[in-house]
Amino acid sequence: MDLRQSHAQARLYISLNDPEPPQSDLMNPLQGVILMLKFLGSTIGIIFLIGLLVVIGLFALIF
Repeated sequence: MDLRQSHAQARLYISLNDPEPPQSDLMNPLQGVILMLKFLGSTIGIIFLIGLLVVIGLFALIF
């Protein structure tokens, strides 16, 4: 038997008899959602601060 065939059969045996699939680097499934919300929150915050500076500047010009 070829070594590659033996290795492939061993992987197949492990994958069929393993009750849990191997975990990826993301241990927490909500980690991607949390990262996305942090990015959106910071983007909205930056846009808000720029808008606030524009409004303050316009009020400074008007009054």
